[in-house]
Amino acid sequence: MLKTILIKDLVQFIEDAIVAQLPDIPITPLRALSQKQNPSADSEDPALIVAYNQEEEIVAYFGCLPDRIAAAPEEKICWSSCWWGHPEKGKGATMQVFYQALKLWKGKMLFDALPEKSESILNHMGFFSFRKINGIRGFMRFKWRKIIPARYPKLKAIGFLFGWMDWLLNVVYAVRIAIWDVLQKEDFQIKRINTIDHQATDFITKHNNNELIGRGQDELNWIIQQPWLEVNKDGVGPMSQTYFFSAYAKQFENIVLKVWHKKEMVAVLFMTLRDGELKLPYAYFEKEKAALVGKVIVRKMIEFRAETFVCFNKELWTYFRENSGPFYHLRLIDKTFGYSSELEKYMNEDVVIQDGDGDVVFT
Repeated sequence: MLKTILIKDLVQFIEDAIVAQLPDIPITPLRALSQKQNPSADSEDPALIVAYNQEEEIVAYFGCLPDRIAAAPEEKICWSSCWWGHPEKGKGATMQVFYQALKLWKGKMLFDALPEKSESILNHMGFFSFRKINGIRGFMRFKWRKIIPARYPKLKAIGFLFGWMDWLLNVVYAVRIAIWDVLQKEDFQIKRINTIDHQATDFITKHNNNELIGRGQDELNWIIQQPWLEVNKDGVGPMSQTYFFSAYAKQFENIVLKVWHKKEMVAVLFMTLRDGELKLPYAYFEKEKAALVGKVIVRKMIEFRAETFVCFNKELWTYFRENSGPFYHLRLIDKTFGYSSELEKYMNEDVVIQDGDGDVVFT
């Protein structure tokens, strides 16, 4: 049996699912509350397609995040927010929930950061196209205590040894970082803001003309004020075993900066910091200011003691490849963006897809 959950019904739906103590749930309370406030959504928009078996267990679900195309604001579309099927009980139902979502959204669907398996499924359908988006991951602080136990679980018991190794390497490497910081001569000023104010809005509006989505003041403030991750010291919680996607973090915060150079505003940057990794979901600046913006980002990494930096902004990852600064290692990465044939007309070569478009900015 398939059931469609509308935006207006999300909160009640998850409250009932928690009371029923279902073994698998398709959304968390924080996500439901946030989606209800989505300025791009209408109350009657489909938000979840859920499949039940005869025992009334949830065996598959597909999540929809409503949005709009900047070039045609009346064009309602949805991002795939989650897609899951029980490995045994969900056979067949996994595709049913997808096709139902595609039908309800009239084929107007986008995917961000597609896993290889999902890309393969969509590719076989014949009416989805894909675009590779390049980026970098820069490493500034050593974190073997996280990497080794994750790759080799049997070594978890001696994780403290890798912690000591990280400490020693970071102390030594801090000398290089300090030297880099002292040598920077750029005269820039940075102000952190809690909401997108009118000044930031005016700047963003001048720099988002070629974007596919073009999120503005209302959308960005919604993202800032309605997080999807619950923060606690352990990074896990009561739904860790029932929800397949991200719900908890040891550290998560939105960091929005206004940047000036010689009394002229040159950038608005929307960053997220999660468990030591700094990301740049939204960046607004002139191309010729990439070097300055890059130095601002590194300065903030030092301030926040961030371990890694992930960026898909073309100007910035190109700059960092040529000017690695205090990063001890840079790795080229990419992700796959997918879109249905219904949206082909909006996907010209010059259209800009910000890394935060879709729901990635929330996690």
